[in-house]
Amino acid sequence: MAWTVPTLRHRSAIGARRGTVGFEKRSQNDHLRNGDLNLPGPLIFDIGCHTGEDSDFYLRKGFTVVAVEANPALCVRLKQRFANEISERRFFLIEKAIAESTGVVTFFVNVDATIWGTIREDWARRNARRGAKSEKITVPSIRFSSLIEEFGVPYYLKIDIEGADSLCLDGLLHFESRPRFVSFEIEHWSLLRKEMNILTKLGYKKFKIVNQGLVREQVPPRPAREGTYVDYRFEDDASGLFGNELEDDWTTRDGIITQLYLLIGRKIVSGVAKRFPAANRFAPRYSSWYDMHAALSLERD
Repeated sequence: MAWTVPTLRHRSAIGARRGTVGFEKRSQNDHLRNGDLNLPGPLIFDIGCHTGEDSDFYLRKGFTVVAVEANPALCVRLKQRFANEISERRFFLIEKAIAESTGVVTFFVNVDATIWGTIREDWARRNARRGAKSEKITVPSIRFSSLIEEFGVPYYLKIDIEGADSLCLDGLLHFESRPRFVSFEIEHWSLLRKEMNILTKLGYKKFKIVNQGLVREQVPPRPAREGTYVDYRFEDDASGLFGNELEDDWTTRDGIITQLYLLIGRKIVSGVAKRFPAANRFAPRYSSWYDMHAALSLERD
């Protein structure tokens, strides 16, 4: 099934580089670029860039990355890590927090686990109960829709901003075009119901749950099914493979709801096993971190 994206105001769709799997099929009006920016490759948004563990993979595969990170200390590291890509205009770092409005916002920097930085005070309290304390600072904020207005609609949207992922999904409702692929962390069942409803409104029809505890075991397929092939081993806290490079067990909304109930059951069994070690042999391999991936369409559709 061909996938095309309508042109947004002030943006033109231009062809992608040929000769590499993934790019060639998206050469006919499939991804958007800002004409003034003249971005060199198909676009990915890395919302919650952290230390760049995901952006590094995307850049090596030939994508252009717009990264959002609110933690000032992590931004310093990112500018050092991707200095060359910044000079080549392949990596754009937005040193702000995604929030409900543009201006400034309170941000809770987690001093024990930097990946748990959040604008949500209740999430900071949750982290404190887990033994990971936060320090409160003020950072610049931006609405997600402003990123699309500046850079265009990405091919893939990766979100991981601790309690605020739905702000990005909500932001997509204001645009006719959609990213072909979206992923976000399954954070809380009540939030997930809202997020799944938004995805349905946005037109996403294929879904997949990925156990993030197994990401370090993922191996990029060869030949590549997204961008160019890269021999890569994922870092800790990475989101891993995406889009057409994930395994083929994508399912419908109804199918994913069934999987979520099974996941809740596994979590309960895992909790029992922690209390009663003798039950460990019955406990499934369980991770506390799962991502939801959504697709408008797949190459095989």
